[in-house]
Amino acid sequence: MPGDGILILGKELQRDPVRARRELGARAAAAAVAMRRGAVFVATLEARIAHQPLAGSAIVVGLLEELGVSRDQMEVAEQTRSTREEVRAGAALIERRECDRLVAITSLYHVPRVRRYLGEHLPPGRYAVYSPESYYRDADPTERAWIDAGAPTPETLRQEGRVERRWLLLASVARLLPAPLRFDLEAGVAQLYAAWGDRP
Repeated sequence: MPGDGILILGKELQRDPVRARRELGARAAAAAVAMRRGAVFVATLEARIAHQPLAGSAIVVGLLEELGVSRDQMEVAEQTRSTREEVRAGAALIERRECDRLVAITSLYHVPRVRRYLGEHLPPGRYAVYSPESYYRDADPTERAWIDAGAPTPETLRQEGRVERRWLLLASVARLLPAPLRFDLEAGVAQLYAAWGDRP
C-alpha cells in the first residue's frame, strides 16, 4: 500500500463566510504539510450547498494551489453535502486508491464527530483525524499564518460545540437503526439542514 490519503473536511460558508474561509485555509495549509511529509493525495469533496456561490471543494482547490500543491496530487469532486457523506466517500476513496490510511483534517471542534464517524466506516489503524494545529511545527511561515488565522476562538468553540453536540445526539439516537439506514438518515437530515444554510 502506498501511504496516507488526506481528506480536507468541508465547511458551511453561509453563517460566517470570512471565518469559514479562514478555517478552510487552515485545513489546506495542514494538508500541504501532510503532502510534503509523503501523503499520496489530498481530497476535497464538498459540493455547492444551498445559497452558496461556490462549492467548498472549489475554494479548497484554489487554496491548495496557492500553497504549491499541484492539481495532479488532488482528488476533487463536488459530491458531498454533509460530514457523514464526506467520511463515507473518503473511506471509499482510500480503498480505491489502495492507501494505508485516511487522514481527515478538520477544525478542533469537529474532530470528535469525524473520528466517531470514521470509526464506523474504517477499522482501527486505517484512519486518523487531526486539526490544522497538529501540523504547525512542520509548517512554513505562510502555512503557519494560515493555521493561526483559522484557529477557532473560544467563542467559535462554544458556538460550534453546540452544533456538534446536536449531531452527536442524532447519531447516538440513530444507532438503534441498521447502519446503512442510519447513515442515509443522517445524510438526509444534514441535507435538509444545509438547505436552510447551516451545514452540519
